[in-house]
Amino acid sequence: MSVTSQLKDKNSPLRQFFLEYENKAGMNECLAALQASKPTKPLGYKPASNAVYAFIGTATDYLIRYNAGGNKLIFEDTIACSALKSIISYNKPLPDIIYDYEIPFLQPGEYYMNSLSEIGMQYIDGRPASDFKAIYSATALAVMDGVYRSTFLPKLFYKSIPSNEIERIGKMKDDELEIETKKYLDQIGKSLFEKYYNESLGGELYAQDISELLNIFQEAVKYPENELFNAQFVVFNQSLNNEKLVGGVDFDCVIKHNNRMILTDIKTTIKPLKHEHLYQIISYALLQDEKWDNFKFTDIGIYHSRSGSFRFIPIEKIIDNTLHGFNSVNQARDIFLRFLS
Repeated sequence: MSVTSQLKDKNSPLRQFFLEYENKAGMNECLAALQASKPTKPLGYKPASNAVYAFIGTATDYLIRYNAGGNKLIFEDTIACSALKSIISYNKPLPDIIYDYEIPFLQPGEYYMNSLSEIGMQYIDGRPASDFKAIYSATALAVMDGVYRSTFLPKLFYKSIPSNEIERIGKMKDDELEIETKKYLDQIGKSLFEKYYNESLGGELYAQDISELLNIFQEAVKYPENELFNAQFVVFNQSLNNEKLVGGVDFDCVIKHNNRMILTDIKTTIKPLKHEHLYQIISYALLQDEKWDNFKFTDIGIYHSRSGSFRFIPIEKIIDNTLHGFNSVNQARDIFLRFLS
């Protein structure tokens, strides 16, 4: 059960910790201080489902990382790559199809993930992060990201292979079977992603929204009057040594800004932050293992990608204001980890 899953469950150990130690007045004060300080850009179209919001958020995270890295992204350091390795390691056929057919290699999960990884790096090639093709690639990585977190592809991928194709593949000779199967499933995987991108996510309207968020980010870093001006992204998407306590976790980034090191969550939400968002970033801070996790931070913060606003608060102040009964961050961390163990 992940941090976000535990936050949704009032009976989870994580929620029980906040129920017992939360200082509501201080939590409200810190939440107000972390809200966007600038107007939020509304979504430019009506999505087909709530899942679209999550894809906008994840794809934007990837593209901010890409842009902050000088329009470079190391695939091996991404959650998408971890998802691909996981599928290959366990030989897990994600889509629930064709299990009744005894045809070697005809397990589409791995092939679909390989297809998505090819799309994911195709246009992450040095072009601007706001380019629609870069957004197309980042969305393929976001689909893979979702597999890592849920073990499921979008429903569109759960599609039966036509019986005539099963019959055709079944008649192949052994030496050509794997090659032809891979070629066929690669085509299917890329076709299904294109259909999902255009029909389920919104195609150009979806890309336009993300493109505008990347333009906001670039301006936020570039101009002195903005809160993110001259910020440096020193850590991206790192897991934590204590992640096993919550079923896996990876935070967005650590930003160096005016000699502060800020553990940061990137939010694309249109609505104001909720208490759950603050619980989430506090949980990341308390899950840190100072001995084994190779990063340090002084503050926790939120980058609001729909406004370019960057708000942060020293971790000592956060713990002192939002939780009662603790004399230090380390004491709060010890009790927090004890709740999860």
